[in-house]
Amino acid sequence: MRKVVPVLVAALVVLGVAAAASAEQGQLSLGYWVNDTKVTFPGNLPAQEVSSPAIVGSGSFVLMPKVAINGEFALAREVEGKQGSDKFKVQGSQTLVYGSYQLLEQSGLSVAPAVGFVAASNNYDWSPSTTKYAVSYSGVLVGGVIKIDLASGLQGKVILLYGPKVGITDGFDNSTYTSTLTSVAASLSINVYRNVALEVGYRGLSQAAKKDNTEKWDRSTTGFFAGASISF
Repeated sequence: MRKVVPVLVAALVVLGVAAAASAEQGQLSLGYWVNDTKVTFPGNLPAQEVSSPAIVGSGSFVLMPKVAINGEFALAREVEGKQGSDKFKVQGSQTLVYGSYQLLEQSGLSVAPAVGFVAASNNYDWSPSTTKYAVSYSGVLVGGVIKIDLASGLQGKVILLYGPKVGITDGFDNSTYTSTLTSVAASLSINVYRNVALEVGYRGLSQAAKKDNTEKWDRSTTGFFAGASISF
């Protein structure tokens, strides 16, 4: 996964430069996501709970009429979490790249199916013990993007992506298995000056992990976000 992420980021940069050079449309944004994560386990194991704010940078570039490449990188600083009476530290990041095709654009409504790839890693530290490990995941996602113009300079947007079989590498017990993954983001943006807009919304990510049809854990990360974007 460590090799995949730089490749994805490099591909996004190259595509962005190419789009800018050809005078195509593009957008860059930077935001802050205040989220809470809860991981539940089968049996009597207590849940893991952590509040982990993340900085999220994203870009969208129109490569040709109706076709766009979109990318996002989220970085969460190291914070302290708890599992029952035990405490741990965790730091994570996620890279997402997806392409979309504008299938419908009518009366201020835009619908675009999408397909992409996600790669992420969460690094755990259970000091003062020597237990340190990473749980990473990667896989193909499908979904879509819906945009609607609500008023002059005011736009609503929903991004829904789903991965039916995302691969997981679990450093805790050196095992591999799969999960479903659902990512949803709903937001409102308002133009405040020419090509500059402010955006607020709600993001959620959920996973249900299994190995050989046996439940491993369920994860839910949700929270509000705010940011700004510039179009060119």
